[in-house]
Amino acid sequence: MIKECDYKILDGLVSKDEQDNFETLVTSQDFAWYLQNATVKKDVFEKHKTNYPNIIETPQLCHTFCHLVNDVSEINSDFYQYAFNLFNPLVTHFQLNNLELFRVKANLQMKCSNNTLDNHNTPHIDNDVRKHYVAIYYVNESDGNTILFNEDYSIKVEVKPKKGRFLVFNGSILHTGSNPINTDKRIVVNYNFNERILKNE
Repeated sequence: MIKECDYKILDGLVSKDEQDNFETLVTSQDFAWYLQNATVKKDVFEKHKTNYPNIIETPQLCHTFCHLVNDVSEINSDFYQYAFNLFNPLVTHFQLNNLELFRVKANLQMKCSNNTLDNHNTPHIDNDVRKHYVAIYYVNESDGNTILFNEDYSIKVEVKPKKGRFLVFNGSILHTGSNPINTDKRIVVNYNFNERILKNE
């Protein structure tokens, strides 16, 4: 059950064809990316920079499939269904009968030549108001790891991006991503969800 999940790494839920088709989609000229100057807002960075000395904030490209507007999930991408189809295997795996998928966002981080293995972006919680879970889908292989932290700021787990992999965890866990050092880019889809009734129909 998802309620018992601290974090879980799942491989093999998405077929090879679906993996390839989605990667082709998000790297095509038809797929619009928008520049985000940092991975988190400045106040979040200021809050955590003393506890995490290895923070390095870098710009990233984003594409929002859906997000909350007045507490209702609103679809704002022509490609939403493609992202939702990728998520469907998790619905089956965790038996999410009353799913509310309230934010879906793709992130693309480029290779950072002055990065080191110890550096990472700012730890954060995606939504500090709603109880939720996070699923990160890895679109491509890269060395830009995802890091989950314990309450004492130590590292709980570091997950390497593997194409087709899902990382699922409780949304109350501080987490962050790292820019790749050796690979050109890191592309993920970030799903925020809980087990309420879906409101974006």
